[in-house]
Amino acid sequence: MLIHFQACVEVPPGTSLSDVEQWLAFELGMRCQLAGDNSLAGRDLLSSGLTDLQVMERYVSATP
Repeated sequence: MLIHFQACVEVPPGTSLSDVEQWLAFELGMRCQLAGDNSLAGRDLLSSGLTDLQVMERYVSATP
């Protein structure tokens, strides 16, 4: 079973989407490092105002 989730998190105005994507990948454990010049390097996901969490089950068809 795969789970798809979506949430909103507050980041400072002007933060690039690239910085956000790399930061989220780091915070969620998909990356083991985050560049020191990432504008979100000093923040953590849990204290960044995470809201509107939605969780959906995602079905994958079985292949023979």
